[in-house]
This record gives sequence, structure tokens and C-alpha cells, in this order.
Amino acid sequence: MVSEKKMLNFIETFLGLGFSREELVMMVKCFPQCLVHSTEMVTKIIEFMVKEMNWSVTVSLFPHVISYSLDKRIVPRCNVIKALMLKGLLRSEPTSVSSAWHVPVKLS
Repeated sequence: MVSEKKMLNFIETFLGLGFSREELVMMVKCFPQCLVHSTEMVTKIIEFMVKEMNWSVTVSLFPHVISYSLDKRIVPRCNVIKALMLKGLLRSEPTSVSSAWHVPVKLS
């Protein structure tokens, strides 16, 4: 169970990062576990995607991404995405890279 204080902190953090109330509601509906993640880590992930990847605040399209490790999963995959975009093999819109978040870490 998430405390009221933690939930309010979560809401303030996301609204402060530029999410709309509608995006926030959609995130919680699609991925309620996002409420238990550290707002500090969520902020780092969002800032990385906005500053390093030049994406708008679009993690709400893939809310489960905030549960991934920034160093072990997000940064390496984003580096591959950047390389593919530079070669023109991938569009620059985040929706075109949604499959990168769904591929398992280890393929059998």
C-alpha cells in the first residue's frame, strides 16, 4: 500500500517534470507499480530521455520504462537507438522505438 504522502510526492514530481494530469492517470492505470518507484530515480530517467535523447516527456507512453535500470538497460538501449537514428534506420519519434522496451534482456 502506498502512503498518501508518497502518492502526493509522486504526483508533484510528475507534474513538475511536465506531465499532464491525463498522462499521469494513464500511467497509473497502465502501470500502477510506478507509484512505488523512487521519485529521484524517475526524475533521473525522465531527464535522461529529455536531455540525452531529445525526446519530449513521453515516458507516459511506456510507463513500465521507469522500472528499468538506468545504467543497465535504458542507457545501453538508448545508445543503440541513437546509432540507428543517426544511420537513418529508425525514425526519431519515441513511438517508433517502443519495441526496444519490450525486448527481453536475454534472448533464448
